[in-house]
Amino acid sequence: KEKSDDPAVRLDQGRAYFRLAKVRAEMGEREAALRDYTAARDIFASLAAAFPVVREYSQELARSLGNLAVLLVDLGKQTEAEAAYRLALAYQEKLTADFPDIPDYRQELADSQNNLGLLMKNLGKQGEAESAFRQALALQEKLAASFPAIPDYRQKLANNHHNLSTLLRDLGKRAEAEAAFRQQ
Repeated sequence: KEKSDDPAVRLDQGRAYFRLAKVRAEMGEREAALRDYTAARDIFASLAAAFPVVREYSQELARSLGNLAVLLVDLGKQTEAEAAYRLALAYQEKLTADFPDIPDYRQELADSQNNLGLLMKNLGKQGEAESAFRQALALQEKLAASFPAIPDYRQKLANNHHNLSTLLRDLGKRAEAEAAFRQQ
């Protein structure tokens, strides 16, 4: 309820809405979670626009967009989810390009590409799904190779191979599907 133009206070407000949205989504309160993710997104978007050199604002915006997109998919709002994923990707691609040494940015980008691929597959847009899965896979392969001691990167790499191989199998690209399955 605190009103302020102070960016630090606004950042805290956005994070509070984000945390509340996550809790509400986990409790099944999807409409309330949608309102809270939307509020968080709007706060972070305002901060990112006003202070484009503060990467934390862009990162928080991208995270809120990604979580919002997941919720929108769950609510059956695929068109809105696709838009949210694509906007999240734009911010994540910029963060990754500007700060290539921060692996979290690359991981979040890979996650969003993978999630977009899943959405595109479900929408019957197989070409776009394949492209998104391949981009996610390329990012994840680099992360797993650069940080072999982090099991999460290897696990997500296996998941990316699985998603791509399943799509390729469904498209009748048996040889490519088998090669991707073997990479799991």
